Amino acid sequence: MLRVAAGLGLASACALLGLVVGLAAVALYQSWAFLLLAAVSCVAVVVALPRAWWSRLPFVAGFAVLVLRGTLPRAEGDYLVAATSHGYALLALTLLLVVAAFVTLPRPARRPARRAGRDPGGSDS
Repeated sequence: MLRVAAGLGLASACALLGLVVGLAAVALYQSWAFLLLAAVSCVAVVVALPRAWWSRLPFVAGFAVLVLRGTLPRAEGDYLVAATSHGYALLALTLLLVVAAFVTLPRPARRPARRAGRDPGGSDS
């Protein structure tokens, strides 16, 4: 139970960090220097976080939610993430991070199949 609570706390912290970095990226993406800084910081955080469901995936999900929210039209009719080379580069970075987060997830441990009436060693004679 304590392990699940610690995992949820880590996931919440990583998701919040992803939201903050995503907000900074959306706010400053129109300059190539800041877009490059956002890309380097996101990749560094994803590489630094351990390969687990509770760390990389929530960070990238928080980042992606905020960036994708910026692509939705606002009440004024414009977008936070414009259809420019900077905007498409930000969307490509988001897609790259999502793919990297899913590809690097640890595989579930394989459990040997049990059959009724047989011993686990498989020596039925």
